[in-house]
Amino acid sequence: MKILLLPITFLALTSCASLNEARASKAKVEQERSAILEVAGKYTKAFINKNYAYIESITQTPFIAAGNQETLTFQTNAELIGHFKSVRESLDDVSYSHSENYYRKIQFLNDTLALVEKSYGRVNTSGEVFHTGRGMYLYRKTDNKWFLNGRIEAGK
Repeated sequence: MKILLLPITFLALTSCASLNEARASKAKVEQERSAILEVAGKYTKAFINKNYAYIESITQTPFIAAGNQETLTFQTNAELIGHFKSVRESLDDVSYSHSENYYRKIQFLNDTLALVEKSYGRVNTSGEVFHTGRGMYLYRKTDNKWFLNGRIEAGK
């Protein structure tokens, strides 16, 4: 009986340790997922409100932006913010009000890189969606903070 009890005890203890490790890992993933979604949400608010200083604080260069017609790379914050500013300012001509975002999936490539799949709609002051798109957004974790540092986007 003692011979049988020892392996069962060992198995039970290792199973509990594995379960605790899995729970801790799941909690860590959820914490990282929440942190990325927080940055994404704040980016959207900053874009709507033309808060370019905040956009600069949550993005990293070099930054790649690939779209329907072109691929751009920005080596400096000034270049990147100039791009965001030109995109955002031109939306005033079509009575842009806000964007609605739908986050589909977050895939962690490793501990410091993640891809966020999302779709969005740009809405005018009449409440009509005048532009839709979807894309993959690249986030990098540096100094324990997540930053947006690239996007591949297809708009209609």
